[in-house]
Amino acid sequence: MDWQKHRLIVMAVVAAALIGLAWYAWTSGSGDTPVAEDEAASPALPEVERDAITELEIRLPANEEEHVEAVTVRLVKHGEEWRLEEPVSAAASMTAVNTALDKISELEVTGRAARNPQFHERLEVAESNGIRVIARVGSETAVDVWIGAYQGGNTMVRPEGGDIVLAVRGSIKFAFNKRPRDWRERTITELTTNDVREVEFQNEHGHWTFTKAEDAWTQQIAEPAEGEAPVVPIEEFDGGTVNTMVSSLARLRAADFGAEDLTPEAAGLGESAARVRLVAGEGDGVA
Repeated sequence: MDWQKHRLIVMAVVAAALIGLAWYAWTSGSGDTPVAEDEAASPALPEVERDAITELEIRLPANEEEHVEAVTVRLVKHGEEWRLEEPVSAAASMTAVNTALDKISELEVTGRAARNPQFHERLEVAESNGIRVIARVGSETAVDVWIGAYQGGNTMVRPEGGDIVLAVRGSIKFAFNKRPRDWRERTITELTTNDVREVEFQNEHGHWTFTKAEDAWTQQIAEPAEGEAPVVPIEEFDGGTVNTMVSSLARLRAADFGAEDLTPEAAGLGESAARVRLVAGEGDGVA
């Protein structure tokens, strides 16, 4: 064969073969097969206004590898604030809630990933491994979908009650794949070091008070309360140490939460527990 004469034909055959292989790889990875023209249309996801959402219900699957059980998280809007109502009642993290609201109200379908239920588990939208997200406006369900794997820049999403899996632009699973503790507000104190003008420590070893004037910390030597030992001046007192401690105390965050039936006494927070009191501004105390 005269290569120069027939090279265009050969190149066209090779290009067609590569296109066919690429199409096969894409459909195999997504769990779908080519569809006829009249089947090509994908169902649209319902649209919901972000600020209209009043409740989010998130059903997380069990994970045997991480030894966690299936759990339902329910968040409810009260006025302008959100609270976690299930499985415990607690203030919700507005950062976590706002991220979830943004993602559920901005679902952008880029195509269809599968239509056969046999691929649901692979795409992580099956009841066994998908995350079911329900958004309600009042008593009406606005969105009810299963959120699954992230592939090729898209997240797999299956509307509840259907078999078709849609590809939604971007990564959204992280916004809902949170255990109850990750939905809770973790803020304990919300101050800056400059806000604090007095700090008081009390424990089994003694009672100390430090005040700040012109950015310098000093120890206060006051008359002891009845039954308390006299306050002893700290040798070689270092105000920088106090400032470091105040910096940590001013922005405390919970790392985790105790069980609902855990009492303050059992947690070591009874009457004899060590205490810290911060005084900010013109006298607002945080104990």
